[in-house]
Parts: sequence; C-alpha cells; structure tokens
Amino acid sequence: MLRNIKRCKTEVKLTIGYFGIENIEYPRGFSFVKNNNYRLPPGYNEKVTSVLVPFPQGYGYYNSLGEGQALLDIYIDPGLSFWHQGQWKKLPHYFGSGNYVPVDGQKYLQQGWHWLCIHASHAWSREDNVLTLFKQAYLFLCDPFQRIK
Repeated sequence: MLRNIKRCKTEVKLTIGYFGIENIEYPRGFSFVKNNNYRLPPGYNEKVTSVLVPFPQGYGYYNSLGEGQALLDIYIDPGLSFWHQGQWKKLPHYFGSGNYVPVDGQKYLQQGWHWLCIHASHAWSREDNVLTLFKQAYLFLCDPFQRIK
C-alpha cells in the first residue's frame, strides 16, 4: 500500500511551519522529510544536526479503530557525542550498523546516516504526525542516558 501523499504533504507543511522552510527538505514523492538544521539540546559536541524521518509505505491510512502505520524511525548524522559524567560518550541506541537497525533503514546507513532508536513511548494515533516524532526525538536527546522503560 502506498503512503497517503495528501497526509504526508500536510505534515511536511506543518513541519515547515515549525522549523522554517529553509531547514526542511523532502522529495517529490514524500518518501521522507529531512531537517537540515535540527537544534540539539545542550551537552552535545555539535549545536545542530540533520535528521531524516522516512514516511513508510501505508503511512497516513487508518483502520476503523483509528490505528495506522506509525512513524518510528529517525536517522541522524553520525559522530554525535554527549557530555555525560565528565566525559564525551557515544549516544546509546544510536547505530551506524548492526542487527538492531530496521531492514528498510539499511539504505540510509549506506548513505552515512545513523539510526536513532528513541523507543517511541505511546501508541500512534490520527492526531500524531511527523512533528510529534521530531519532538519525541528532542525529548530523548535531552537525556539520552536516562533509563528507558
């Protein structure tokens, strides 16, 4: 099933409204949205990074219970470190290779991205959107070494 292009387009517009058109990139078929100037919380070796969120096949369609394909995958620039307990540390749940990375995400790793597993904490609903995921990623990045339940 193809993704709901009308929904993806609306969500990209919402993201542009929040982050600014100069920071957002997306292809014609809306297979992903990328923020090229994603501000990181304090404590990182960089002030900004690029973040890519793919729109999976079937995204934007819901069943009669309101359940649909969630946005779960986030790809972020490699090389990020976080100052933790007096030293620079590699982020947990931040993978440039390995079995943890979704099969569909291997192409992004081959392009130099790292997969950031933020353990999305709530069920995806019609009200959620790509901006929800960008905000969840920011909350995760505020304290990447917290215990994930």
